[in-house]
Amino acid sequence: MCKIELSISEVEVIPVRVPIDFYYASSMGIRGDSEFVLVRLISSDGLVGYGEASLEHNWLNGETQESAMTTINKYLSSNLKEEKIKSLNLILRKINNAVAGNLYAKAAVDIALHDLVCRHLGIPLFEYLGGLISKEVEVKFNIPITSNEKVEWLSKQAKEKGFKTIKLKVGLDEKTDLSNLQTLRSILGCDVKIGVDANGAWSPKQAVRIIKKMEEFDLLFVEQPVPRSDIDGLKYVTKHVTTPVMADESISTPYDAINLVKRDAVDMFSVYIGKAGGINEARKILHIAEGAGIDCTIGSNIELGIGNAAKLHLAASSSIVTIAPDIAPWFYAEDVITPKLECTNGKVKVPEGEGLGIRVDEDKVEKYRVKDLTAYRLRFVK
Repeated sequence: MCKIELSISEVEVIPVRVPIDFYYASSMGIRGDSEFVLVRLISSDGLVGYGEASLEHNWLNGETQESAMTTINKYLSSNLKEEKIKSLNLILRKINNAVAGNLYAKAAVDIALHDLVCRHLGIPLFEYLGGLISKEVEVKFNIPITSNEKVEWLSKQAKEKGFKTIKLKVGLDEKTDLSNLQTLRSILGCDVKIGVDANGAWSPKQAVRIIKKMEEFDLLFVEQPVPRSDIDGLKYVTKHVTTPVMADESISTPYDAINLVKRDAVDMFSVYIGKAGGINEARKILHIAEGAGIDCTIGSNIELGIGNAAKLHLAASSSIVTIAPDIAPWFYAEDVITPKLECTNGKVKVPEGEGLGIRVDEDKVEKYRVKDLTAYRLRFVK
């Protein structure tokens, strides 16, 4: 492997908005489209690296396209002006320390840097992360909160397409949730794993009562049963139900992971690249989980192909990711990469080219560019 030695000549920050082709509702509401900020890094020798921030203003720290673009332009890009980038870890530390919070904005730059550095080295990202454990990643099929008739139809679709793990969104209505679970199990049989995600909709005692009713359907996990700040509540639920409890909204950073381990609050982690602040920080969480014996999945904020590719590389190179990740390239009729990632028999192949192993479709980027927001383009003079 050659050494890292490259210079960034240009940073471009591009806002895009893409309609969701797959009806998506959770206890937090209905989502009709997704907003992203794409980052394009160009090196002095013409290599290009791409990153992505998938943003929801009403979730976690409330990052928006406007805030992410400002953060990258004003606080993060200045750290890319170094004469030579010789250490990816060092530049990522500078990015992480440049401004408090703003984790999705940091993640977009982190992904782009990983992509660019691996292209510079001439290797796939998974090689940089330690090598492939599997060339394909088994993924979950996500079913939103919807009518029992729609759940029946989606269950049959999932079965026909060969999915072995299903996640059902719950938390708005107990009777609907139980009915949907019964429909899922009756159609999928005993060989398919089923988990539920409440997105923090329940109180601790309510969660215990409802989960105990759900346990007759042999759940793989219950994800984020109580609000994210209620760590005592998570621990209470974990100690009072048989089903493993997974933290999602309650874990963003390595500090959160350490706190959950110390408190013995959950059985599983849902680790995101976005809400961790990038691939580098997400890997730290996975290492903490491995040391503590906590199984992990890779969570989703309904990313586009750039973000999904990054998640595939991370999942496929991590031995502690034992639960099928949330990687769903079918949520959008069109993507900004070509070809789109495809799911076959419930598995998605890990891209094998240099960097992320994907090709960005600039025509699609332009098609979905948010016209009323000005894209930033910074050129550095060395």
